[in-house]
Amino acid sequence: MSPSATPKWVPAITKPLSAIASLPVSPDDGKVDISALQAALLQSVGSWDQVPLLTDDNVDGFPCGTLVRYTGMVQDMLNPEYYVGAVQLADGSWVSARFQDQVVDDLKAPVLNDIVTVVGILSIVPELAACCQEDAMDAELAGSHPPTSRCPRLHALAILPGPSPTPAPAPLPPSAIAEARLRTIGLLSLVLGGDDLAAEYLLLQLVGRVHARREDAGVIGTGSLNLTGCPAGQASGPASLSSLGQALALALQALMPRSVCLGLTTSQVLLDETVMSAGTLNEVGVRNLQAVDVLVRTQKVAYDFEFFSLDQEADAPVTVLSCGRSLLKDALGTSLPLAPTAPLAEPESLASMLQTSSLDGVREYLAAVRALDFTIPSHVAEVVEKGEGDLCVVRPACRMFQVTDFPSCPWAHENLVFFPPTDLTSARQKDAAITPASLHHLLNVARLLAVSHGEAELTAGRWAAVQSMELRRSARCNPTPSA
Repeated sequence: MSPSATPKWVPAITKPLSAIASLPVSPDDGKVDISALQAALLQSVGSWDQVPLLTDDNVDGFPCGTLVRYTGMVQDMLNPEYYVGAVQLADGSWVSARFQDQVVDDLKAPVLNDIVTVVGILSIVPELAACCQEDAMDAELAGSHPPTSRCPRLHALAILPGPSPTPAPAPLPPSAIAEARLRTIGLLSLVLGGDDLAAEYLLLQLVGRVHARREDAGVIGTGSLNLTGCPAGQASGPASLSSLGQALALALQALMPRSVCLGLTTSQVLLDETVMSAGTLNEVGVRNLQAVDVLVRTQKVAYDFEFFSLDQEADAPVTVLSCGRSLLKDALGTSLPLAPTAPLAEPESLASMLQTSSLDGVREYLAAVRALDFTIPSHVAEVVEKGEGDLCVVRPACRMFQVTDFPSCPWAHENLVFFPPTDLTSARQKDAAITPASLHHLLNVARLLAVSHGEAELTAGRWAAVQSMELRRSARCNPTPSA
């Protein structure tokens, strides 16, 4: 947008420093109330969308000191800069310098890889380049402070969430969802040797996404899967995967185009333990295993910058192939022994089949159901509370799930219901395996199964299906000894 195309070319945009200077400052520390500043600017311009958008094409058309907005991704986090926040004049009054020296304290700081829209004051000061040359800055400092003619500065007055990098998927009719779901299950079952139950649980990995994060309840909305009993394999290919690992990676890449096979796949993390031999992990191996463990438990990844590490939030469900119990042990939420009824898919034949298959509809299905907002209606919550069959779920043991229209619950807060971990004696008398963690797992599976069917609410019928799935999985994990 050029200056002439600005819908509201008002003094708050052309001379924002004058508007800031007219605001009162705190007599104690000289700070300007950022909320008052934002309110004053919004009153003048109407909305942040009325502020001219800065781009590479029009940056030369805006004079220094103009209020502009800019959208981009946070690609680096530089060291903090120290500055004088306010100056006290001879008469004892204070003058704020924060609108010219960097970042207002009250703004929520973005994190690495965030897409944000920054509304701020454009600063293009050629004199700074000459000062930098005179000071003979070291190479590192010069690299982070290029001349403003090459990299203009924005002194942020508001930091807003930026637009999503991908458009919202279009909703699909129930018939299209049902057909695409059957095709997805069919493909995954083919890879897993006809094991439909394993294919169902693997599908839940593909439709999950992080819905919420709580220190006391962990990650809500996604899970981890350990397929045990897989045949031992020989590492081959650029990613050092077994034959089963290669076939599964091919299927995931076909279904999730953003996946990259790195021995681990991004967006869906596939870890193949079947190619590992007996031995001792070295220091690097131990750190890598710890990093995967943290990813499974918290959906966070520690970026190693040599002198320090920085935790970043992730959204990548983890699936592990193993011959026996995984090295990650208790970190994995769902364990299921593989029980193929047919030969496992060969990578070469699967690759040929995928080249001739059109999976656009399946990809649209996965994108659409992952974007669904999920709730548990009150009448289904009552069914869940009472428990049915061999699995008893009691409300006080639940953790955090989105429940609508539940006025009897005193812990409701912003549509998220927190259930305090009170006495579980009665539940444990019925099933000693019931713990807060197992109930969290069960409700998470219920969420994912409903979403995989394109359902934004949990129904009593789907809850019964979840219990049936879990009973089948439990029977496979703990087979009854033959007489």
